[in-house]
Amino acid sequence: MPISDTYVVQYLLQATQEGSEILWIEKEPSGRVANFRGMELEIDSIPGRAGPRLFLSISCASERIQIHEPANCGIFREKYESEDDQRLVGLLKELVAAVAGQCSARRKRSAEKTEVIRQSIYGRLIGAEV
Repeated sequence: MPISDTYVVQYLLQATQEGSEILWIEKEPSGRVANFRGMELEIDSIPGRAGPRLFLSISCASERIQIHEPANCGIFREKYESEDDQRLVGLLKELVAAVAGQCSARRKRSAEKTEVIRQSIYGRLIGAEV
């Protein structure tokens, strides 16, 4: 039985939420990347006529696959061709939120550590105990 896109996205979401398996890094100008089990992961959005759509790229050496957010065929509200497409969209959005949360938490921790380091150096410089 073949492995589906939905299953892969769900697996990556769980590994991201656990926090220790996948370390996502923000990429300039947008998107985020990670290395996981020897593969490079990238998640970003691509512009389209109906608005941006998410994509997840997984590559290993010269091989690469992409999982694209299915097209929304609804006019006034989201509607997709199948329940599988609907589930895939939901999982991609959850993955993006989990990745953003992980990157944000790391940014906050880095900012906090920077201040501790700064105060330690200042204290040593002026001879004060910190």
